[in-house]
Amino acid sequence: MYKRIIITISLIAVLPTICIAGKVNVKRLNKANWIYFETKNFRVITNTKEEKALEIVRELENFKHFLSIILGYEQQALSEKVSVVAAKNGVSFKSFGIPDYYAGLLSKTYG
Repeated sequence: MYKRIIITISLIAVLPTICIAGKVNVKRLNKANWIYFETKNFRVITNTKEEKALEIVRELENFKHFLSIILGYEQQALSEKVSVVAAKNGVSFKSFGIPDYYAGLLSKTYG
């Protein structure tokens, strides 16, 4: 009996954190000029200018290499490229329906 009450209370407490996504502004996202870049390890989709997008791609590759040096592990080829969506500003980021207090969002997908 107490176990069911505790589980119910826990679910009620967790529910707001599960339902944090806001309303996605599809019209604004559709109006943006999205460009796509692919490197050895990453697929990047962004609505920035091409020069800035290339900088993002270089930084991602450099960061991957830098982490391997700092952490002291040998790099191995990824089984799949990492997809990254980089919004150019806060307005674009909020258009995805992500709360204001998030700086980014990571998601692992299988398939």
